[in-house]
Amino acid sequence: MTSPLAAPEEFRPALLAILLRDLTAEGKPVEIPVRGISMRPWLRDGDRVRLVPMTAAEMRVGDVVVRVNTAGPVIHRFVGRWPSRQGWRLLTKGDGASRLDPPVPADELVGRVVARVREGRTQRLEGAGMRLRGRARAAVSLAAGLIHEAWHRTRRRPDPPDV
Repeated sequence: MTSPLAAPEEFRPALLAILLRDLTAEGKPVEIPVRGISMRPWLRDGDRVRLVPMTAAEMRVGDVVVRVNTAGPVIHRFVGRWPSRQGWRLLTKGDGASRLDPPVPADELVGRVVARVREGRTQRLEGAGMRLRGRARAAVSLAAGLIHEAWHRTRRRPDPPDV
């Protein structure tokens, strides 16, 4: 017999997205852990980030956003929009990653990062200076990602696994 508190056999990203959206919409402080190195040096494995609710229409280039896909939450920088047959998709990329993320639909978006918690200290990531730094980082990140994609397409090499 399995316990109702046992780990689920199947990860349900849609339910996680709903939970995160509901908590942020109620104004509750929501913090999630950072796992991985794709946002280094800005975010490190083990940091925590604080979220606020946000829609795709409110997103600005340079914002660090949280989206939920089949693998779980993804914390990456919003670098632009991409046209597709299904409408505009969001382009995100980890600051420390070489490749752009595949364009994603707006319904994967659950919030924007407004603070980083590291070693018990909270650093707010809002304000004019942080927005300017975020936009600059997004421009560099987008250019690097597009150059990387063009290089691999001209060299006809298979794409390496994502970071």
